[in-house]
Amino acid sequence: MRFPLDKGKGESPLLPRLERFRPRGSTQEVLFRTSRQAKQTIKSHVSHVVLDTKTWERSVAFHLEQSELVESYVRNDHLDFTIEYDFNRSQHYYMPDFLVKLKNGTTIILEVKGFEDEQARAKHEAAKRWCDAVSDWGEMG
Repeated sequence: MRFPLDKGKGESPLLPRLERFRPRGSTQEVLFRTSRQAKQTIKSHVSHVVLDTKTWERSVAFHLEQSELVESYVRNDHLDFTIEYDFNRSQHYYMPDFLVKLKNGTTIILEVKGFEDEQARAKHEAAKRWCDAVSDWGEMG
């Protein structure tokens, strides 16, 4: 199997890394209590969206609930969905804010940002490579 790589950086093929005993995550396993502010949902498999900020996540959740393009979504809270990336010669783990499934079958990894910096760009590039690898692999639908 060959996967997309950043030839300009001499990278080796990117393979999707899956958990050995749980290769496909599920919202069915999300069960936790929180003292953080939360909003009830209709389009999410998880009953509430935890709002870490007063405006950003609340605004996104509102628009996802209202959008006719959105079939379902979930806040990436207690799902443990992460994407590895390098920044300043160190390995980091990026946890996107939302996973969104559109009615046309497309799944979107959604990150909410008020600004863009070098680290945000590194996360974005890693997420693009991860999506390309998973899409080319073809085993996740």
